[in-house]
Amino acid sequence: MKVIKIIIFILLALSVLIVVFINISPQFGSNPSSSQRKLYYTFPNYIDGKFKNAEETKLFTEEMTMSKFFKSDSDRVPKKDIVPIDIDLESFNNQDSGQIKISWLGHSAFIINFSGTIVLLDPMLGQYAAPVPLPSLKRYSSKVALSTSDIDTIGAVVLSHDHYDHLDYPTIKQIKGKVRIFIVPHGVGNHLRKWGVKEESIIELNWEQSKTVNGIEFVCLPARHFSGRGPLNRNSTLWSSWAIKSKHGKIYFSGDSGFGTHLKKIGDQHGPFDITLIDCGQYNKAWKYSHMFPEQSILAAQDLRGSYLMPIHWGAFTLSTHPWTEPAEILLYRAGRMGQKIILPEIGQIILLNEIEDKTRPIIFSAHGVPKSVPNEASNLNLSFVDATCPLVSKVHREAENLNKKNIHVLLIGHKNHPEVIGTMGQLPPGSIDLIQDINDAKNYENKSSKKLAYITQTTLSVDDTKEIIRVLKNRFKDIQDPKKEDICYATTNRQAAVKNIAKKCDMFFVIGSRNSSNSLRLVEVAKNSGCINSRLIHSESTVPLEEIEKNSIIGISSGASAPEILVDNFINNLKKQFTVAIEEVEIVKENIVFKIPGKLN
Repeated sequence: MKVIKIIIFILLALSVLIVVFINISPQFGSNPSSSQRKLYYTFPNYIDGKFKNAEETKLFTEEMTMSKFFKSDSDRVPKKDIVPIDIDLESFNNQDSGQIKISWLGHSAFIINFSGTIVLLDPMLGQYAAPVPLPSLKRYSSKVALSTSDIDTIGAVVLSHDHYDHLDYPTIKQIKGKVRIFIVPHGVGNHLRKWGVKEESIIELNWEQSKTVNGIEFVCLPARHFSGRGPLNRNSTLWSSWAIKSKHGKIYFSGDSGFGTHLKKIGDQHGPFDITLIDCGQYNKAWKYSHMFPEQSILAAQDLRGSYLMPIHWGAFTLSTHPWTEPAEILLYRAGRMGQKIILPEIGQIILLNEIEDKTRPIIFSAHGVPKSVPNEASNLNLSFVDATCPLVSKVHREAENLNKKNIHVLLIGHKNHPEVIGTMGQLPPGSIDLIQDINDAKNYENKSSKKLAYITQTTLSVDDTKEIIRVLKNRFKDIQDPKKEDICYATTNRQAAVKNIAKKCDMFFVIGSRNSSNSLRLVEVAKNSGCINSRLIHSESTVPLEEIEKNSIIGISSGASAPEILVDNFINNLKKQFTVAIEEVEIVKENIVFKIPGKLN
């Protein structure tokens, strides 16, 4: 009994010491006052004394063990210091009319020059992403890309939320006297006030509220996350994303956020955006609702109607379980396949928003391929590029070139304006290749070249559609030459065969994929033609018709050839939460083909 009393006394003493330490240590910040909380209760996103997400967001799942989280993997941190580029602040601060300059400072921190107005986003420039110097949370580099002492005036500082890797006490202390205005979500201003920031320099906003500074509108928008700097103030302050709008361009800054329905709404109401800075690191299955996996970051950019995607929340600290370079590697591999343009700058590199097309390095060529003129032009401009063309598409390109060398006129069966068709037709000189889109084109085609004919096909077409077009062409041109091997992508063929096999048994059929994916759209057609009229594309969680699913018994699911597996898993997991589900997997052919990653990515 005496031992138990001693243990209890020690635990109580430790608890008191922790509470005292938190209260006397300024880095923990301050909590909202009772009058502030009274105001918050008038907000629709403040319920039962806490701020809430727009959709249910579980903070932790049970899909990852604690042992894996604390496992020490050598690839979670760089093997040497990451040395950023030193920003030439004199040049960066120049007031260039009509220019927006952006520089990534690592993790989620940015410095932006809007035609002379300097703006900082989540300026975490400290060495530790924690209230105390924990070695495991130390910055990858001993220096940052800029010295705040070299900045005279900061027009605005925008904060997304109050976590330590975004709101840094030492950084705020260094810059607070130079900042004209801090624009923050409700509650975050309390930390700033405790740290000596003047009341008149703080603007606190709720979602869908905005503040304009020097002609730049800062719109506070929803994110899917949480907040808190101590053990007892979880979600006492608001978290947010931001749309930053000026007459020279629009930027979206996600802060920390999981993928959700809010992104499509923001894109519809505030997009399109010239560039989207999106959470793409420190993810794992335990946090899958409050951070994005790289594939989800791409989908987010597309929902936001973002021209370019730049991944953030990586490159400075290790806060999760994945290899430190994995976010960029997956993004490089997936973005071209999913039709999204990306930017992967070095820390400290200056980007001119209106010159991204010319200056960004590297350029990623889509998996659908590009015309020959594109890499030639990139080389002439001395730009670095990675050719991510699918090997099966490259095979069609080589086939077209070989036919042309043999003086054979090429017919390409495909869809006008599809990226792959544009790329394939761009492999040959004008007039050397003609497009056949459908059976009517095949019936009415006239061979004006007088050369022998050969046909090739777009790799993502419906097998049945091409079969009918080829039949018509062969009936009309008896000596037309077949491809040496079928051009339709094996992944496309296999998926179409599987859909045919199961669609006729289904009450509803869903294809998980992008709205601009020819491959995914063809699968929907195949499902309908195979007997399941109620077939549709699912491009995000927000488009899942749960009420309609409830009325049916057998649901078929497939995905586009390049759709990330996590999207299919999430779809099935959401069904499991709502219904009793029995899963039957149908595999027509075992896929065992592996393609090499482009040499520049190794």
